Amino acid sequence: MLHGVGVQSGLSFGAVRWMTPSIDFRELNIELPIHQEAKDLYDRSVGLVIDFLEKLSQNSAGNSKAIIEAQVQIAKDPALRKKVFASIDREIPLLDAIANASEDFKVLFVRLGGLYAERVSDLEDITNRISAMVVGLEPPGLPSSDRPYILAADDLAPADTATLDPKTVLAIVIAKGGPTCHAAIIARSLGIPTVVAVANLDKVTNGVAVLVDGDTGSIRVGVDEVEAAETISKGERFSIESIPFGPTHFSDQRLFQLLVNVGTKREIEEVISQSCDGVGLFRTEFLYLNRSNEPTVDEQKIYYGELFEKFEGKTVVVRTIDAGADKPLPFLGLAKEVNPALGVRGFRVATSRRDVIERQLEAIALAGADSGAKVSVMAPMISTVSETAQFVEMAKGHGIARVGVMVEVPAAVLCAEELLGVCDFVSIGTNDLAQYLFASDRESPQLARLNDPWNVALLRAIKMVSDAGLTMNKGVSVCGEAAADPFFAALLIGLGVSSISVGSASVGKLRSMIARCSREELQRVASFSTSLVNPVELKVFVQGEISRLLSR
Repeated sequence: MLHGVGVQSGLSFGAVRWMTPSIDFRELNIELPIHQEAKDLYDRSVGLVIDFLEKLSQNSAGNSKAIIEAQVQIAKDPALRKKVFASIDREIPLLDAIANASEDFKVLFVRLGGLYAERVSDLEDITNRISAMVVGLEPPGLPSSDRPYILAADDLAPADTATLDPKTVLAIVIAKGGPTCHAAIIARSLGIPTVVAVANLDKVTNGVAVLVDGDTGSIRVGVDEVEAAETISKGERFSIESIPFGPTHFSDQRLFQLLVNVGTKREIEEVISQSCDGVGLFRTEFLYLNRSNEPTVDEQKIYYGELFEKFEGKTVVVRTIDAGADKPLPFLGLAKEVNPALGVRGFRVATSRRDVIERQLEAIALAGADSGAKVSVMAPMISTVSETAQFVEMAKGHGIARVGVMVEVPAAVLCAEELLGVCDFVSIGTNDLAQYLFASDRESPQLARLNDPWNVALLRAIKMVSDAGLTMNKGVSVCGEAAADPFFAALLIGLGVSSISVGSASVGKLRSMIARCSREELQRVASFSTSLVNPVELKVFVQGEISRLLSR
């Protein structure tokens, strides 16, 4: 029996097929051009990789499309090209130049943490693909098989995950990764049972039969077909169909606010193609990334206005810039920090660059005034009541009527009632809250179990904030990736959360689950589950109870 962290529910049985292993292209001893010809070959190879990814993006949707588009930006990054060319000028062979540039940026990304650390596997995949094109070989990828199989991998790149066929890949087991890694996000959207951070996975060889349980995170090796069939039959749970259109309401017709998370223009287009109650998290930092200068108020107003006009009469919650030491922007002028994840990030940037946030709030207010959307703002990385009061004063000073804050650190949980006494609503970011609550890097496979959203400490923290919302009669939303799981979303609603914001691909299933239950029923499930402290037992219990409600 092997153990990892289950990130997508389901039971599957089949033979293991490993991803084609990556190779060190430098060991091939292939003679390649030098000087300008090497630079030209590099540019052609990068172009081929970009063409492949862009075609893949066109045939993808939702989270898969967004993640692949981020990979395209890495391939196009002029800083990577500049570093490779500098090595070529020093007469370093092309493949070594590519590998050295990749290693330098990987070290930088890990040191920066946060969003950048999440892109290390993306960078590795991009540079592998470029090197493969340089030498004229196919890059490492999915195994070929004439039968459905269990896919095993040390790690999975977005381009590989996005091409998975649920009819061929029965389940995914990965040695690295965590609950919020790209492979986990895409696997959820595809509905493929997935377990990440699997210890000793390398001991399982090709062709070995395994039974994968995406709920418990367990992988049983050497199970025979009869036993596997019996286990799967007993463990089958109700399948939740999707309701893509219409208002979100409980079985008694009382409404529930189901919102979406967006950041890019493409995501916005996908959202408006289906019915939703509005936007619960508009990530504004995409406007700032890869820029050496701050966008002007007019630029920001146009950018925000394009979103607002598409949601006339609906809620749009804008998160102010979530950048800083962990996601450095040159124009902020912030000093490097030893531990950027615990440094000047989010609203803390206001301590030295209040002017940047003031200009952003001005642009949001101007764009909101010109639209029919119900625009609210919220600040990330809030820790104290005084920070909350400062942000509320700033936002309302620009004429923004509804102002909230993110609950992402334990201090905000403990002061939730006081925070809600100052602001209009709060939104819980489960990814960062889990990371800070358990003092566990969300990018560390060794600590992935601590970042499991089903951990009782995180759920108790969410309950504390929800109770504060009920006491103060203020809204409490959850906008973390964990809420995309219909069973976890059901538990959140039962704990008292007043709204949920997820990726657009998850809206249909959540709407379906909510429509077939009453809030009182979900509250009873949540109350029954309070005695369970084991995450696996809790997850299985809630899934069983909600499946029973849905199968009536």
